[in-house]
Amino acid sequence: MPNHIVVRLAIWLIAGTCCLNLIFAQNPVQSYQDLILNARSLGFSDTEILQIAASQGYTDEQLILLQKQLAGDIDLVQETINERERLPVTVEQSEPSSGHSEKFSVFGLDLFAKGSKLSFTPDVNLPTPKNYKLGPGDELYVDIYGTSEKYYTAIISPDGFLTLSNIGPINLNGLTVDQAKQRITTRLSKVYSDLTGSNPTTFLQVSLGNARSINVHIVGEVNVPGTYTLSGFSTAFNALYAASGPTDNGTLREIEVFRSGKLIAKVDLYEFLTLGKADFNVRLESEDVIRVKPYINRVLVKGEVKSPGYYEVIEGETAKKAIQYAGGFTSNAYKVQLKLERIISGEKAVSDIEEGQYEIFTLSDGDILAIGGVLDRYRNRVNVDGAIYRPGSYALTDGMTLRDLVDLASGVRGDAVTDRVLIIRTGDDYKTESLSVNLSTILNGNSEDFLLKREDQVKVLSIHDIVEQPFVKISGEVVEGGSFRYSEGMSLDELIFMAKGIKNAAKNGTVEISRIAVDQNPLNQREITVFNVDGDFLSNENIANTVLNPFDHVIVRRNPDYFNESTVTIVGEILYPGSYAITSREERVSDLIKRSGGLTRWAHRPGANLIRRTEFYEESNELARKIADLYAVKSNLDTVNSEADKVINANIDKEITNYIGALEFSNENIAASAKRERLSEIKKRNPLLGDIDIKHSESIALDLETILNDPGSAEDIVLEEGDIIIIPKELETVRLRGQVLYPNTVQYDSKRSALYYINKAGGFDTRAKRGYTYVVHANGEVDRTKRFLFFKTYPKVTSGAEVIVPVKPPKIPLRPSEIVSITTGLAALITVINQFGK
Repeated sequence: MPNHIVVRLAIWLIAGTCCLNLIFAQNPVQSYQDLILNARSLGFSDTEILQIAASQGYTDEQLILLQKQLAGDIDLVQETINERERLPVTVEQSEPSSGHSEKFSVFGLDLFAKGSKLSFTPDVNLPTPKNYKLGPGDELYVDIYGTSEKYYTAIISPDGFLTLSNIGPINLNGLTVDQAKQRITTRLSKVYSDLTGSNPTTFLQVSLGNARSINVHIVGEVNVPGTYTLSGFSTAFNALYAASGPTDNGTLREIEVFRSGKLIAKVDLYEFLTLGKADFNVRLESEDVIRVKPYINRVLVKGEVKSPGYYEVIEGETAKKAIQYAGGFTSNAYKVQLKLERIISGEKAVSDIEEGQYEIFTLSDGDILAIGGVLDRYRNRVNVDGAIYRPGSYALTDGMTLRDLVDLASGVRGDAVTDRVLIIRTGDDYKTESLSVNLSTILNGNSEDFLLKREDQVKVLSIHDIVEQPFVKISGEVVEGGSFRYSEGMSLDELIFMAKGIKNAAKNGTVEISRIAVDQNPLNQREITVFNVDGDFLSNENIANTVLNPFDHVIVRRNPDYFNESTVTIVGEILYPGSYAITSREERVSDLIKRSGGLTRWAHRPGANLIRRTEFYEESNELARKIADLYAVKSNLDTVNSEADKVINANIDKEITNYIGALEFSNENIAASAKRERLSEIKKRNPLLGDIDIKHSESIALDLETILNDPGSAEDIVLEEGDIIIIPKELETVRLRGQVLYPNTVQYDSKRSALYYINKAGGFDTRAKRGYTYVVHANGEVDRTKRFLFFKTYPKVTSGAEVIVPVKPPKIPLRPSEIVSITTGLAALITVINQFGK
């Protein structure tokens, strides 16, 4: 095939790809038809057309559409186009008073969006609709049975005639199936005389086979206007679905259907969406025109309705109808009145619509109906809390008194302080007033009752609320230490029983009681009593006979000669790795290596290190203390959640949020962060270690050569509980990180310096801080680059080490204002110097 033909088709495909989005918006089916006709006229096969389209960058979706078009399946092409993603149209509504904006969807436009299960596809398995009118292209089955038998299959011609063999043409255009049956029976009765009469013996059945295809024109405000080939059973809904539905400016209330230039029907989608009515759906005929005009009136219904959004209203519809479209009021709606915003004479106006006007107030385009909610307040609430049997909220009735409220709450408890009851009263300005009432005299009838008001909070105090709750405390070598409630006559052995007894470590130890001194002063704050625990503490008379006082602190001391088992772990290149018990307080690293069989011949001695538990304490800063104080204030508020409490709670929450936001930007402990990073790296290199508490551990480098050659020296560290010794395998690599051109791992060469390894990684990056290059050895020790005058001495590199090149801090250019300020300062300085020179 000539090359110029291939080039020509390729140019068409390239142009089609570049303009595909525009073509899709107009008529994508027709664009593919033109492309195929031009390609086939040049002699290309369908396979060659697909190959050239793929080579020109057509997407998978476009190739599928082209392949379906090549197969002649126009309906599948149109269906694929209709399934392109369309989101429900939303309109942003601004709130000038608050500065916020909300997005509301236009009701009904998502009916044809992707994801909707409504396709309105005609069901060809149902009986032929009674109102279906036959036309050219319809296939009919004529079945004659009984005394005579005959079966005809025929298609109505473009002129509207059905031709049966030996019978002739029969005009059926525009008839229903029942009407067509009567006409065919009349015609065939001349041949089959027993088809008619009072006692026929031959019968006739007429049914529709394949329905004809019709062409429907869809224009106006639809997403894909054009001419569509649909099934003869199709309705206006089928046509709208094929055109991807109305646009965001299209009407859903008055969709017009024209036939032979005359308006035959108007479709209102709201009757389907809100009432479920589909009986008005118009069945289409060939050459029908569907026109979707722009909407006339659209209003916004927002606030306390079940489905807020934009709704289209037709002439004469009222506010009540719009609220019905929006699903009706929510349970929290204020139904007595709603707000209306309307544009009048070029500016906005606000109107109040009363409940009795909802049915008569008609709406206009651009109206905004705002349905408010009920007030977040109680009109008749009082609260009672504290030493009362049934605390909570109660309904305030006319003339209700404090005694009435106490009776409703089933009375006060035995621990109630009745001579002084606190009442917190909330004023109209949300300020609170504290009132004190003697409830005991009211209950005895010796004083006048107290009249309550709305939102009064009655607090009946308990005797335990106004005095410090007495307790005793036990700590030390007991099973479950802590603070316990004090009871009169409580003895020391009873407290030990509450703590589940003493531990083995306390046997033959001592018990110390710290007690508030009788004559307390700066030189005599606490009285100390000490008992020896010899053998079983239950048989100790001193413990059994000692009576405790409120706020005593009992400390069970440990026997100094008792030790729990302490273990350490050694892993890596060791003959017998694992956990070992510490035999004495003076056991060292060299002793453990000897007990574990010594090192293997692959051990890398310079890389040995020890992981030890530690603590990283971070003092709370001022922001953290403020947050804690605010939470404490919030927890101390009354739980009844009165109107004043709500205001205070909102202010506290706002301050806490601001402080937390500021706290997130504060600096963390840099030293702790560096240690955690190093321990994390060790854990990655030694997966057999299991879980290590990185937050509370640190790595210590071991000088293993000195430790093994000189046991007991200063480098030979004394072991502690939980220590982990790691003896790594000798590494023959060096890793490079940081500001080098190509960070990687290279082979170790003992004769080379750090600069050699940096060059192996491509050299320094432009932002490298060369003079601060440092080396982290395998055991965690760090060596940095040293300077003398203009010379740099890079650190020595050992096997398994890491060479790290830090980055320069970003340079912040001077702003014009800073340049002006510096220049002005220099000029002033020069002026002063000149004056002194004179």
